[in-house]
Amino acid sequence: MEDTELATLAECGPSAVSVLTSALTSSDFQTAYQAAYVLYLIGIDFGQQAQGAVPTLRTLLQNHLDARFRARCAYTLETIAPSDSETVSILRATFQQPGQPDSVREAVAQALSTNSQGEPETVALLLNTILSSDEASSVRSLSAFALAEIAGNHKDVIDAAIVDQLLEVIQNPGEDSGVVEYTLQAIDNLDRVNQGVIDTVLATLVWEDPEILDQASITLSNISEELYQQSERLRDVDQSKATILTIQAALSQIEPIEETDIGQSQAAVAEILLELDRKRQLLMISSLQNWTIGRRAYWLIHPLLWGTLIFIYPRSAQIQAVFFWNKYVRGILGCWYVGVLLTLVPPLRQRLFAPFKESLLADAKLDSFDLLTYFADSEVILKDTANRLPISTAIPKVRGQIILEGESGLGKTMLLRRMVSSARHITVYLPAQKCEHGVIEAIQAKLHGQAQDADFLRHLIYSGALDICIDGLNEVRPDVRANITAFVESYFKGNIIMTTQPLVWTPPATAKTYVLQPLHKDQIKQFLIGQCPLLGQPSGSIAGYESRCTTFLDSALDEGQSPEDLTAARRILSNPMDVSVVAQIIASGLVPDLVQLQQQQYDLMAGDYQQAWNQAFPLRQFSDFVYQMRLSDNYGLMGDTFFQALLVMEKERHRMVLSRQWQDMDGTAQKEWSFRHDKIMEFFLAQPFLGSSPDAQEKRLQHLGDPRFRGAYLLLARLLPLEVALELREALIQYAADTQDHTVSDRYVRMVRSRQAQ
Repeated sequence: MEDTELATLAECGPSAVSVLTSALTSSDFQTAYQAAYVLYLIGIDFGQQAQGAVPTLRTLLQNHLDARFRARCAYTLETIAPSDSETVSILRATFQQPGQPDSVREAVAQALSTNSQGEPETVALLLNTILSSDEASSVRSLSAFALAEIAGNHKDVIDAAIVDQLLEVIQNPGEDSGVVEYTLQAIDNLDRVNQGVIDTVLATLVWEDPEILDQASITLSNISEELYQQSERLRDVDQSKATILTIQAALSQIEPIEETDIGQSQAAVAEILLELDRKRQLLMISSLQNWTIGRRAYWLIHPLLWGTLIFIYPRSAQIQAVFFWNKYVRGILGCWYVGVLLTLVPPLRQRLFAPFKESLLADAKLDSFDLLTYFADSEVILKDTANRLPISTAIPKVRGQIILEGESGLGKTMLLRRMVSSARHITVYLPAQKCEHGVIEAIQAKLHGQAQDADFLRHLIYSGALDICIDGLNEVRPDVRANITAFVESYFKGNIIMTTQPLVWTPPATAKTYVLQPLHKDQIKQFLIGQCPLLGQPSGSIAGYESRCTTFLDSALDEGQSPEDLTAARRILSNPMDVSVVAQIIASGLVPDLVQLQQQQYDLMAGDYQQAWNQAFPLRQFSDFVYQMRLSDNYGLMGDTFFQALLVMEKERHRMVLSRQWQDMDGTAQKEWSFRHDKIMEFFLAQPFLGSSPDAQEKRLQHLGDPRFRGAYLLLARLLPLEVALELREALIQYAADTQDHTVSDRYVRMVRSRQAQ
């Protein structure tokens, strides 16, 4: 079976399972192995919908002569996760089979992480493997990983005796670091908090391994959170605080390490201590009320009732609607203090907004956000100063009022997504287009009940309890931008961060403006080489990829070329989004053409489309669709018309679009695509503007003042024939002179001037 056939089958999903199952038993080893791999991929996306392959996979796992193939079968069973008793029994038997290679046992251990209902036999097998000094460290590590997953899903099967044995593993100073890391994760997943567990986890902080320190810090942070949740009396609060202070002191001795959560864990423990102090104050007030207010029985029962309602609130739509979202019921039955507490107490505010967290952050599309794509070493300059700072230092979180300005592709939206993905406060992410009728109104559209009350929201914003991220100020009309500015100045104590491309406007006087800087030469190389893991490159080809990157950069940034060419190359390569496209082209074995970068990216994708579907990519039809989509302010691409195109554009080697899946109100599976970045969308958006047809000429003049098409016009500065580009330049200059709106014209003029100089 050819690779192209297998790729096509993978795109078919569950409907290809029967064909692939037949291919598993092929006499050609490569075909059978590839079929197992494609089933593995289908399992990732569709899980138990690939159940039809399970009997064959089980048989091959037991009987196939090749160890690599048996391991692949086990990995495939992991993703499909049938979790039936026969599969679990076969996995255990294979794991225990004498003479079984470690590579197969590693795969089987990982498969047991998803194929278990918490059977005592499985737990005992994994535990004995972890405890055995005769086992390979890799097998023990993956056994610990599997036990950690089982502990998270079936806490009841891990008794105190097993916990004690796991603690002994962690306490062994000569233990393998991978075993320690996953054993820590297993203990973390159990949510068991006692002094023995705490002392043992604290003892692991003497390890120098970053992965162990990272997991230990996460476990200690979660233990602190659990202690906070368990503290319901003043005595409990004081005891918990003493323990958490010990945890904080131990964590403070660790220097945060890049690409770990140690710093976040330290901050989380500090925040929990603050919340614990607030809880103590509330408990003291409550205790005082019990002694000073008459009808003590009533005042004991009433808070208990509302505490129960608050506890159930996030999981019950009826409780939400009847007791919390109906202001009359809440006002009468909640007496005078329930509404006040919901407004003033941070944990209660967090609980009030818990059902809306997904809605508040929906526009950030966090399900498609990969932290590896975020370049954390970008730098900013505080406007009107020369101070160049790492962005993580200048803007560590949403605090105060901040404007982040930068050209398209430098990473403004990525910063916001990174911030909201790890936010502990109530945070809302708003595209500027959704603020057309007001920021408060945009937030209300994502909420219900008391959380939707305008006065309540204003209080939260003014007090800094609701963090706001507004993305893309350059994409809205000047009047919408002015309304957002007035809003920000009115809530000068609020935590609000806004992003924009450079434009002529009057920013809020209360906000600091940071200018996101282009990458310098060392950062360009660092970012370009760092893209390798995201491009699906085989591990053995990494060195070759790095060599091609170095050769390309030496040529593109050669000081011996003309100043104009060098300036143009630096401008393009200093943009992370453009560099990610360069990386894709290099990974494809081609030499990037910086002048036609977007065209080259498109040509690669169109070539794959031609090969996959035996027809040319429908560029004109797709571009017209994107143009209409932009006019209607719709950013979601459904697959009804261009399903084949979107499948190719989504491939790892192109990454032009991202997809997300969900179920509608009827339980029907839905899938939607969106462009990975505006620069990719703008390539297609610019196509209807090209050419000499009356329609193209009309479009070029029709949207001069529309900020949604700014990127398309800047692309036209390079794509149009020079004489046509000069004509459009005059039209933009005239528009700017008449309207004082220089959003597009100034940058367009500079880009055309650069073309004339070449």
